[in-house]
Amino acid sequence: NATNMSCMFCGCSSLEELDLSSFDLAFMVDASSMFMDCRALYKIAMPKRLAFIDGGDAIQMFYGCEKLGSLDLSGMEAFGSLKTDNMLVDCSSLRLFSLPDFPIRFRGHIRLRTIPNIETLGTNIGNAFGRSTMLAS
Repeated sequence: NATNMSCMFCGCSSLEELDLSSFDLAFMVDASSMFMDCRALYKIAMPKRLAFIDGGDAIQMFYGCEKLGSLDLSGMEAFGSLKTDNMLVDCSSLRLFSLPDFPIRFRGHIRLRTIPNIETLGTNIGNAFGRSTMLAS
């Protein structure tokens, strides 16, 4: 079981596809900047279960993934608080975004180009994009 995947793929600017569906990420502590600046990444298969312990860190996890078209975080869980500041900054191509069933709060700037065209799936959309979140073109 991996617990620290901080910056595991960060800076992999030529990485286009990634399949993590077979990974067991049940007790994550730190996934900060895991995919930061993977500018060419357009397709990612996330683990079916991505569970963070209390105080887990997902800060800037997808920061700069400007070609990523969809992101399925429906398998994400947190046992307590989860830091998500700037998690989706500059994910400007994101069009399909699936949220987990537990309440998650994205803090910081989330810049999603043509926000009216994004399809957001999940039961916690009101909790995910709070007042402290900036939605900008």
